[in-house]
Amino acid sequence: MAANTLLGFFKDGLTRQGENTKYFNRDFLAKYITENNEHKKTGIADYTETRKTDFYNKNSCAYCVFLELYSEYRAAMDRLAAAGF
Repeated sequence: MAANTLLGFFKDGLTRQGENTKYFNRDFLAKYITENNEHKKTGIADYTETRKTDFYNKNSCAYCVFLELYSEYRAAMDRLAAAGF
């Protein structure tokens, strides 16, 4: 299945890695991305809202896999930006 949204992209990635996507939703993703962007901007890691989510608290193994997927995604986006895309 080809994902056509960022949420779908990460859900597909979690599924491919054999993880359950329970609690992985737009609310979690929006909170994580907002806090990650703030961390990139300020250098201060404060994931308070992320840590309140059910995905973080009730599906922690999948959360760890998500962090790996997100890191790979950000690295790819940074390479594209550096190449002028």
